Amino acid sequence: MAPTDSNRPALGDLSRRQLLATLGVAGSVGGVVAGRSLLGEKADSEAEPLQTTVADDDTARKLAERHAPTLYFDARERWFPTDPRAFTTERDGSRVLDGFDVLDAYTVASEETEGPPSPAVCYHVVEYPDTSLAVVQYWFYSAFDQFTTNFHWHDWEVLHVFVDTEAEAPVLYVASAHATSVPNNEFLDPETMRPSVISELGSHSSALGVNDRRESFQRVGLDGLVADITNGPLDFADLGELPVAYGLPRDEGFTLPFVVPELDGAPVTEHERLPNVELGDLLPPEVTVRSFTDLARPPGSLPARETGRTFAPAGVELTGEAAVDADTEYELVSLDDVRDIEALTGPQLSFEFTVPKALENAVASHLTAPDLPWEQPRFSDPSLDVTDPSHRGALRDRYGIDHPSAGDRLVGMIRQAVPAEDAPDGEGIDTERPSMEAVCLLESDPVAVPTWNGVVAVEDVPEGEHRLTVNGAGLAPYTEGVTTEQSDEPTTVGVGGAVTVVANEDAVRVHAQSDEELANVRLVDDVGGRVYDGKPPDDEGFAVYVHRGGAYTAEVTDSEGDTAAYRVNPNASDTSVGLGTIRTGKASLAAFLVDILSEMRTAVRAEATGETTPGNAEANRNDSDVEERADSTVSAENVTVTSETNTTNTTKASTNTTLDDTSVSIDETVTTVVGETGDTVETATNETHSDAEDVADDATDATDTANTTNITNTTNATNTTNATDETSDVVSETTAQVGGALGSLLDALDRAIAAAEAARDAADAGDVERANESLRTLQDRLDGVERALDGGGRITGQTRGLVRRRLQVVRERTETALETPV
Repeated sequence: MAPTDSNRPALGDLSRRQLLATLGVAGSVGGVVAGRSLLGEKADSEAEPLQTTVADDDTARKLAERHAPTLYFDARERWFPTDPRAFTTERDGSRVLDGFDVLDAYTVASEETEGPPSPAVCYHVVEYPDTSLAVVQYWFYSAFDQFTTNFHWHDWEVLHVFVDTEAEAPVLYVASAHATSVPNNEFLDPETMRPSVISELGSHSSALGVNDRRESFQRVGLDGLVADITNGPLDFADLGELPVAYGLPRDEGFTLPFVVPELDGAPVTEHERLPNVELGDLLPPEVTVRSFTDLARPPGSLPARETGRTFAPAGVELTGEAAVDADTEYELVSLDDVRDIEALTGPQLSFEFTVPKALENAVASHLTAPDLPWEQPRFSDPSLDVTDPSHRGALRDRYGIDHPSAGDRLVGMIRQAVPAEDAPDGEGIDTERPSMEAVCLLESDPVAVPTWNGVVAVEDVPEGEHRLTVNGAGLAPYTEGVTTEQSDEPTTVGVGGAVTVVANEDAVRVHAQSDEELANVRLVDDVGGRVYDGKPPDDEGFAVYVHRGGAYTAEVTDSEGDTAAYRVNPNASDTSVGLGTIRTGKASLAAFLVDILSEMRTAVRAEATGETTPGNAEANRNDSDVEERADSTVSAENVTVTSETNTTNTTKASTNTTLDDTSVSIDETVTTVVGETGDTVETATNETHSDAEDVADDATDATDTANTTNITNTTNATNTTNATDETSDVVSETTAQVGGALGSLLDALDRAIAAAEAARDAADAGDVERANESLRTLQDRLDGVERALDGGGRITGQTRGLVRRRLQVVRERTETALETPV
């Protein structure tokens, strides 16, 4: 076993400053300027191949031996490159590779030889006419592919070595990475004659090794070593200039569990045609799971990559930087010698993606059926496999080889929702970069696309409407509709490129039905901002998973541009919250105002009375007791929110930034809320009170009570609606018992709720004029809430910040309600 360098830093271990510094170096390699197109101009897989010729046997063999790579495998690898001729089957007079026969025979041969049976690499060489450019292709055949979601019989991977025959030097290395929709690992103008191929466990996706640390992959240059790729940067959000290539996630500090492949609902090893294959012959249990959905949360202790077997070409002297102490030699076999194989056979193996839908989650199968090398367009024209725009430009400028770009690029980043440290329990979320990779399925592409470093990158997406689904081990599913157009700029997915996912154990399924086509669904957490904002790909409504620890505003827009709003504040035990059938209009928005104001009142009341509350509002209707009311209005008295009553400690929070126009930044004393309108409101966070200050606060209680009367009188003076007047003096029993600043605030909230209820009832009755008068009364009474909030007294920073954040939302939605017809 080749040694590994345990001191080599993984990408996940680097500090942000160190990472950005190293990425700045990597971004300049290969002449790529930061800020260029994120994914570049990969040719469409349906593009017409350019004309090439096949090199003569002597030239092909000479080039193949000169550039033959060293191969490094994971210590847990089961299937190594082998000579496919050793496992063929005669079928109706034809020579085929049968999936069952190959896997069963390879397993037996591995046990008999106690090592990789018939190790071999097939080569093929083509030349571009009227140029000095030739390409040596090294094709690696493995009996089986067991990846996270992409498992199949017969795995063919390829390394392209572009060679300038006049200079007798390599020009470009291109190592294939999964599907054609995934950016390959590439290196322009290498100084080494032979690359190393570092094979991904199970899938055999190929990473490059070109620096002195040949057995490991480095996305960026570190420790005086150049990076192993020259792909251009992803200048996107907080990722810095991250080179756009699949890389080798398990060698970069990221993990992704493998799934046990099934056939007809049972592990493939139980099939009668695999008598010699057992579960122990697949990837080992420490890196595999039986199901993504059965996990409560992403696995936290998957082992990192370890280098195992090393392959070197037989009969080829390796000197200088290519010298290696290999434990296995492989034969170089001309691909022409295996072209009598006529077919790859075996039943389809599929991974079932879970797709959130309004009524019941659906399942989307993704199937993979590999082709023989000579049936693939890149076999005759390897330039089709070049993904990086600067590398394509180099081939165009030097050799006149070019393909027009086709299709769009989708980009985004996976973010996992977690409770916000600076919010009361159950009252806000933050997002963080996960260490676990996910997998994506685009409706128009039958192949699943894995993320790399948490990045979603799908290339050559046809113009039109698509459905993107994201699944991950221990994560609730995510789906959204995506519209792509032919453009120089990529299409971002999620919220400004952030795809927010939730661990299964923290997930609450928010769903609703709709009689009309929905144009957009937006869910905004009070603290973390938008967590979903897009067109639901569901004709019957929508379903979105959110974190239980958040408090959300759900805004739904139909195809006519009409809106509805709902308050979603899950209980600690909720797994699903149903909003009923979507009804847009003024009544829906007014009912939302009642709900969120009631939440505010409950939070203040909990602080005033010292009640212990579950921390999540009970304003949501669990699926077991969905009300028939179309606007999903809920009882204001059932709203409970945890608030922090200890005012003797100072909370100091780090800045929290979201990819949103609704964001929250918190420092030692001020919370800034930037709403969709662009307005900014500052509120105090947790404040430290000395004993003297407490006494002073008590002394102001009488004054505060008097101020309450003034606020009430001012508010009542604005009332012009009889319905509102009838409820304007109604206060809760708790409010009547509480004095001081909290009592003033409760009184103001009671009166605001009364105005909102009046607006809701008038809108329900179809009385637009009365509803609008009540809404204008509500606007005045919100001023009273703000005056009470600013009146001083013993209100903790968390409660103060919570009320002020939601007050901003109420103001915005009140304006919307005034402009919305019944």
